[in-house]
Amino acid sequence: MITDKTAESNGPVLSNEDPAHYNDLLNELRAVYLPLNTVADSIVSDIAVARWQILRLEGIVTRQWELALAAGALPTALNAIHRVNRQIDQLQVRIARLERRLKFIRSNFAQEAPLPVEDTTIDGQENRQTEEPIVVKDSCPDTIAFYRRYYPKSPIIISPPEAIPKGPLF
Repeated sequence: MITDKTAESNGPVLSNEDPAHYNDLLNELRAVYLPLNTVADSIVSDIAVARWQILRLEGIVTRQWELALAAGALPTALNAIHRVNRQIDQLQVRIARLERRLKFIRSNFAQEAPLPVEDTTIDGQENRQTEEPIVVKDSCPDTIAFYRRYYPKSPIIISPPEAIPKGPLF
């Protein structure tokens, strides 16, 4: 049971970690997954917690390697690194399961608000006038990053798989 109010408000953030970095991660995941309701938002929060723990464990693995190489104690360090890597794998499986739950919610519950369009002004012109919008049915962060990298002037529309429009958008 958490008795300290600061620990409760910071969620999975330890005292030596920056809560702003966790909040940035959570906000980025909310922007990517676009939760439809409070249940979906809690799933996105669980994904953020698991991702935060993975980042922490990856730092532990790096420090363990550095310590083992400096001390020349590779056999004992390999066991610890192996255990931490198994925990990372388990957290990645948890994230995949949570993403499946989000997909289930998106496909079985009505959408409350229209899907957002990433729209920015480039050289004084709206994106709609510069390039065609891109409709994406996969809200994976890697997919969104790919489209942003190769089509920086196009608005990105994140849509549920069953809602891909067949005609012109605008």
